[in-house]
Amino acid sequence: MKYIGLDVHKSQSTICILDKNGKKIRTQTIRGSWQRVLEEIKKIHAPFSVCFEASIGYGYCKRRTVPG
Repeated sequence: MKYIGLDVHKSQSTICILDKNGKKIRTQTIRGSWQRVLEEIKKIHAPFSVCFEASIGYGYCKRRTVPG
């Protein structure tokens, strides 16, 4: 299991990936739209859990990452 933390903003976002023990695997800053953030997340092998603060990008990202 991996854990993905997101700091989502309109034009630049950061992804931090932790392993099951909380050790940082990778941090990546992405410039561009939220769609680019989602494209990067799709490259990460499952299983993983995502956490990000409920802010301006919350609704957009949730609708595109959670089935149903």
